[in-house]
Amino acid sequence: MSSSVKRNRWIVIVATAVVLAVVNWAIWQKEHHLAEGEIVYLELAPVDPRSLMQGDYMALSFALANRIRVQAQLTATKRWLKILYKRQPMTAW
Repeated sequence: MSSSVKRNRWIVIVATAVVLAVVNWAIWQKEHHLAEGEIVYLELAPVDPRSLMQGDYMALSFALANRIRVQAQLTATKRWLKILYKRQPMTAW
């Protein structure tokens, strides 16, 4: 085999190893996040119940997202948006 073929083979082997390493690292990060992450429950914004009875599908809207959107519109001229949230104990559903 010529040196060009050997070099190309090594390039393919190294590129494959790098891709596998990056993919495995990403998988490990996600698995670690699932195992060690914190569960967060977000309150849903009110919706029109008529749509549910008619069988229409709807997009979920979260109350927190609505508050952030309103705050962002109020402070549209500022460079930074400050968001505070208060941790509350879980209540029975």
